[in-house]
Amino acid sequence: MKILINLLSEQTIPNLVAIKHFKPSSVMALTTQEYKNQVKHFERVTQVSHQEVDVEAYDMPKNLSVLGDVLKNTQQDELIINYTGGTKIMAMAAMLKVLLSAEQNVQLAYINTKNLSVEIINVGADKSLKAENQKIRVSIPIEEYFRIKGEEIDTYDFEMTKHENERLVLSKQLMKSPQLSSIFKKQHTFFKNNRPLPTHRISTGDKFDLFWDAKEIILRQGNRLFDYKHGDGGHYFTGAWLEELVFNKLHKSKKFDQVLKNLKINFKTGLSQFNKNEMDVVVTKGFKTAFVECKAGNIKQEHVYKLHAITNYFLGSFGVPILIARYKPQANIMEKCKDLGVYVFTAWQYDYLDIEIEKLLK
Repeated sequence: MKILINLLSEQTIPNLVAIKHFKPSSVMALTTQEYKNQVKHFERVTQVSHQEVDVEAYDMPKNLSVLGDVLKNTQQDELIINYTGGTKIMAMAAMLKVLLSAEQNVQLAYINTKNLSVEIINVGADKSLKAENQKIRVSIPIEEYFRIKGEEIDTYDFEMTKHENERLVLSKQLMKSPQLSSIFKKQHTFFKNNRPLPTHRISTGDKFDLFWDAKEIILRQGNRLFDYKHGDGGHYFTGAWLEELVFNKLHKSKKFDQVLKNLKINFKTGLSQFNKNEMDVVVTKGFKTAFVECKAGNIKQEHVYKLHAITNYFLGSFGVPILIARYKPQANIMEKCKDLGVYVFTAWQYDYLDIEIEKLLK
């Protein structure tokens, strides 16, 4: 029987990758009191039987003793120890016990998130060592990132509605036309105050004429006329147009495993510190995922902090936080994004946005 030993810690994805990669018959989860709740989540997501084994974060003697018992009870099994997680004391105890005391062949595995590979040391019963490198080819759906943390996704959209598709032409104009800045400010005020969208018109000479009221938006571009009904004009003008445009670009590229928009999280464990339960666009490829925030207006430091925090908590080193802005953020915001590893794209990079995001997920 193939048994995988995982060391549990805050970073859950390396352990999930190990289960998917090695396909064990069962998993022994070495865990401290803090992460015991993860065991049931791993079992539910992977459908692989888990056995909970108590260890201490910083108690080398106890951990060595526990590992000794584990090795003794699994002598007839194919044993793999994934030492990517846990504390350094936990990982060192596992490696030392195998190298010094194991009487069977054991594989020591480390999930290399930078090179997307599994670094393996094959330890023979005679203490011979042989290293090998295996490419990670597993895929992790976005639902599993949340379930492994004990959370659930309430709702999400995976395609554009009829009205959203109709107004893509207008959205592209909003993306690249600085003349429309006043629209955002006016509509933001009306929308936030829950007031009806007023009748309005703007003309940009030969480029296009734009007319809208509470029920209809008309865009005249040269000899072409685009007319559609709507019921959410305020929401659209204050930022939904950018979310729709970005989603459409990434979805139609066919470069990704999943592209979702308006993903709402049901925080069952009470993670109120994020003060954020909706992601504009979520993109997955293999076992890497990008949380994409679309900002048609000003970007504040709190936006950057929240995006960084929620990406780090759910995705860890497998996650990529991305801000897509209509305007280039101020210098201090750009500096903060750089410090926190948040990638920023602006309207002028829209045409090759899918290519750049795909690079970040490789």
